[in-house]
Amino acid sequence: MIERVLAGMLLLAATMSVFSPWAGRLLNHARAVQALSWLFAISRIAAWLGCYVLIPGLVRSSDLVKYYYPEALNAVQGQVPYVDFASSYGPLFPYLAGALLPVWQSPAAIALILVACEVLAVFALCSIVRKTQSADPRGPSDPTLARALFIYALNPAAVYWSGMIAYNSSVILLFWVLAIGLLFAQRYGSSLVALSASVVFGKALGILAAPLWLADPRRRIKYVILAAVIASLVFLVARQFDIDLLLPLQREGDRSTSGNVWFLLSGVLALSPESTLWRLAPLATFALSVGAFMTWLWSRWKQPPSFAQFCGAVAALGWLFMLLSKKTYPHYTPMFLLFCVLALCASRPKGAWILLLALVGAIGIIEPGLWNALGQPAMLSDACTKACDPGTYYALIACDVALVSIEAYLVASCMRFACQPSTKPA
Repeated sequence: MIERVLAGMLLLAATMSVFSPWAGRLLNHARAVQALSWLFAISRIAAWLGCYVLIPGLVRSSDLVKYYYPEALNAVQGQVPYVDFASSYGPLFPYLAGALLPVWQSPAAIALILVACEVLAVFALCSIVRKTQSADPRGPSDPTLARALFIYALNPAAVYWSGMIAYNSSVILLFWVLAIGLLFAQRYGSSLVALSASVVFGKALGILAAPLWLADPRRRIKYVILAAVIASLVFLVARQFDIDLLLPLQREGDRSTSGNVWFLLSGVLALSPESTLWRLAPLATFALSVGAFMTWLWSRWKQPPSFAQFCGAVAALGWLFMLLSKKTYPHYTPMFLLFCVLALCASRPKGAWILLLALVGAIGIIEPGLWNALGQPAMLSDACTKACDPGTYYALIACDVALVSIEAYLVASCMRFACQPSTKPA
């Protein structure tokens, strides 16, 4: 726990260097984006080397070690996900994760692939932004992109969960970047394929961004209908082979964590895991909130939004999920963190949001340790037992209140920027 606190605080302090004069000169340099992109890649490879190669066993209890590696081994040995072994991930994720296992049977091989996904996502985003600049003057400028790269590269959540621990949120990030790039290249059908790949190769959370493909004025209903028909056929065919593609939702749907509104409410309301309110209210409130947000976007996006605005909408959906879902692991945040940074850099190059975004990342490193120390309670009311350490209990509450408060601010900020009239420059 002490190591997590130190790591979070160091990265928080490092992020604040973006306000220094030397950082300003660096970010305005003509080659800042190129230099920062390569520095980012080098830093991630260095973190991978340190955590998985030079110090084997340093990462012992992550999902990669406990779940990704065994499932990837099963897939490489010829077993079929959802048939021969249960999985909470996309049907093709074990194959992606195990791509290097035939030549290097080590968790480090999987970590390398997941770190590479994040690095590729950053390079792809930079390329897409550069292309949109020439086609749309509202696109983020080079200094804006450079500032976003600087802030993202040092954000505690991105460094810890993607760069060091190597969670599969980086897979979703990569396919979301590709999907958005294809959408802005006027290739709507291909963008839906890339969006679907975030679910198939990543996990069900990849579907979170899907409503934006309906809100965007470039939507092509015929492609949406075709995608729905294909998805239905795939489910039916899979059923014939006794493959239940809904298995991940069945395995994960009823689980809950700390770090969200519902966990805090469970400490003051008479809730139980069996109650209808506990089982349905999180999904209902999230669905209603997304519906309201999409309605707002439809009313504002009369013309296609700028790239930064679309990124802001993706981030808004991500933070909304972290706020209103009852299962909100901090390692989910790297799915949409890069979009959030780019959007807020475009709307407010300097501001308190930089500190708050770093703070939510730092707290997100520490908070799961407190939750684990209390026995991973489903509800706050179950957290303080007779054997509970009061200090840990109140520290968890303080962290969760801070997380929920900052996330609410980030939801509002990203929504407000995304919903600006689409004719207004970003």
